[in-house]
Amino acid sequence: MKTKKDVVHTYTTKEVAMVKCDICGLENDKQWGYGYNKQEVEISLTEGDVYPEGGSEEISSFDICPNCFKTVFIPLMKKTFGVDPQIEYKDW
Repeated sequence: MKTKKDVVHTYTTKEVAMVKCDICGLENDKQWGYGYNKQEVEISLTEGDVYPEGGSEEISSFDICPNCFKTVFIPLMKKTFGVDPQIEYKDW
């Protein structure tokens, strides 16, 4: 027979303490929005192997503030590739 005991595991995790724009260097704590204002910029690529029993992923990303996304990234994409961003509107 096996007997079991309660074991407390302590561990350390990494949480975002500050975010810095890779273009202009603006620093902010954890997020770009404030209060009820939501501002999220996500430019990333996720690659990996995903199987039912597990897998692995590698994520490459850039941290860009909303202002640089609007004033640098979008104009760069328009000038370089002739594309505009896809815009969605959501209400709830």
